[in-house]
Amino acid sequence: MNCELSYSSIDMLSADMVQLLRRRKLTISTAESLTGGMLSSSIVGVSGASDVFSLGCCTYSDAMKSQILGVNPKILTEFTAVSAPVAVQMAEGVRRVSHSDIGVSTTGYADGEQGGLVFIAVSFRENTESKRCVFSGDRHAVRELAVKTALELAIKILKKSINY
Repeated sequence: MNCELSYSSIDMLSADMVQLLRRRKLTISTAESLTGGMLSSSIVGVSGASDVFSLGCCTYSDAMKSQILGVNPKILTEFTAVSAPVAVQMAEGVRRVSHSDIGVSTTGYADGEQGGLVFIAVSFRENTESKRCVFSGDRHAVRELAVKTALELAIKILKKSINY
């Protein structure tokens, strides 16, 4: 499945995200594996992000996913780190440990045999939604597309949940 994007720039998405969160007095945290801080960086690059951004975790190893975010090691063994169940537990975990309103996670393969396979999850209040994507391109392009998709999914969920 390919993930279609409606925005052309990470900067536009990040600005929209920060504005939406500020307007609603909500906070966000990120748990990143595949994107290695790109998602957090895109958010904090926006003026006013300090009002809404709580925590950014780069949990690249399975051990850190479990120790910091509380991802169940059995889930990691059964499904691997690149899976919807792990993305969901990462998003819920970062939301929980940071006491944020929304948690966003990214996990996937940027290159190699399964390059482009990405799972993104957004946890907001009692609901968590995940998305499976397959992107094409080099390592940087896949990571950038994952960031764009994560931001779009988070904005969509927020707007739907708060009757925007």
